[in-house]
Amino acid sequence: MDRQFLSKTLLFINRRNFSELLACIFIIAILAISALGFFSTSVVRTKSLDVFNIADAFKKDVLSYYSSNGKMPSTDDIHTINDYIENEFGWYNFSAIQIDNGAITFTITDNDLKLEGSKITFRPAYQKQYPNGTIIWLCGYQSVPDNMYVDTQNHTNIDNAFLTPNCRKKV
Repeated sequence: MDRQFLSKTLLFINRRNFSELLACIFIIAILAISALGFFSTSVVRTKSLDVFNIADAFKKDVLSYYSSNGKMPSTDDIHTINDYIENEFGWYNFSAIQIDNGAITFTITDNDLKLEGSKITFRPAYQKQYPNGTIIWLCGYQSVPDNMYVDTQNHTNIDNAFLTPNCRKKV
């Protein structure tokens, strides 16, 4: 009789442990799936932020051209665009870089469908009273300050989630 009681007790304990084990596996799977989603979004955001580092170099080229020639450049005026990207940063994230009246638009290309074909524009803004004075750069959906004006178009169409806070649409 003791043996039968012990056998039933062990069977009950094993079923209970198995249920707990399944519950733990289920919880771990949910955590892993949510971490994977966070990780993939984080990777996409990092790739989209590469454009900010490269844009800094282009801003310097645009301002240098402006100070030498007295006008903002277009893509044809900055002859080193393709060489600059290929040599310095690799051509892995951008399918096109356009400069129009000083505004720099990057078209992002990637295997990640979240960014494919997305564009971000960096636009020069001038002081109204002193058009040849201080120039500040506006990125993405950033609004123009009151005492400044912008005479270029914004071609940004990238999702807010992949932009820095100051470049996002105000909602």
